[in-house]
This record gives sequence, C-alpha cells and structure tokens, in this order.
Amino acid sequence: MGGKGHPSESEYVTKKTAEYNKKEPGKGDTWAKEWKDDRESLYQPAFTKIFQQMSGLEMSAKSKYTIIFKTTFTEPGFNIMVHQEPAQINGQAWIVESANKSHVLAKINVTKARGRSFWGNEWNTGERLTEAYEAAGSQLGYWMKSKM
Repeated sequence: MGGKGHPSESEYVTKKTAEYNKKEPGKGDTWAKEWKDDRESLYQPAFTKIFQQMSGLEMSAKSKYTIIFKTTFTEPGFNIMVHQEPAQINGQAWIVESANKSHVLAKINVTKARGRSFWGNEWNTGERLTEAYEAAGSQLGYWMKSKM
C-alpha cells in the first residue's frame, strides 16, 4: 500500500512519521494526521466531482445504488528536484444497493490512476494523491458512461 518497499499502510505511516519528526519535531505527527484526513477532505470530493462530470450521473443520498471505492494500492510519489514520480492508485469500485450495501451488483477495477501534478503542487503528498483520485474518478466515470 504505502509506497514502494512498504507492504502495509501502517508501516509506511509509522516510518514517514518518524522520518519527519526527526527532521522537525511535530512535523511527522501533522503529516500522519493529514495522511488520514485527506481521504475525506481531498480525495473523496475530487473523485466524486470528476466521476460525475465524466459519467453524467448525479450523486444523491436517495439513489437506488451506491458506489463504494476501495483503494487497493497507493504510491504517493515524490519530487526530489532532479527526479519525480507521480502518485498512483489502484482500486475497486463496488456498485451496491443503497438499502442493502452487502448486496454487491458489480465490482470494477481501476488501475494505474496517476496524479500528474506539475508546477508547484508536486511537493505535497495530498495534492499528488488528489490528482490520482481525480484520474480514478475519470476512468470510472468514462467507463460507466460508455456502458449506459
């Protein structure tokens, strides 16, 4: 999950938190909180907005069906001036009945959704991953529109 060479998210977060705290006390703790909070504040809205644009579908609490997106792989990317690697995610979208979310109607894989941040935002992990979630929303939305 959490980057190349890190088999689990918790291991990745623990390592990065320690690295950042060593450089500047408290910085790692702030980073770890943002790592978790960015899911709801950045990734979910970005995914939803682009999905709606690409699919032509509107999200509503009253919808008969719900899409649950489960991230299965995260590469947060990096920028070290002389070389940069974009963020990338893989995931699976589950289409379920809203009234009975255990009734899965379809599972759709989304692979290699890459963030393409340039000119200023590529230094921020949250910004890079937000773009990867936008790419995932775009892929899924485009696919859904082609099937309707």
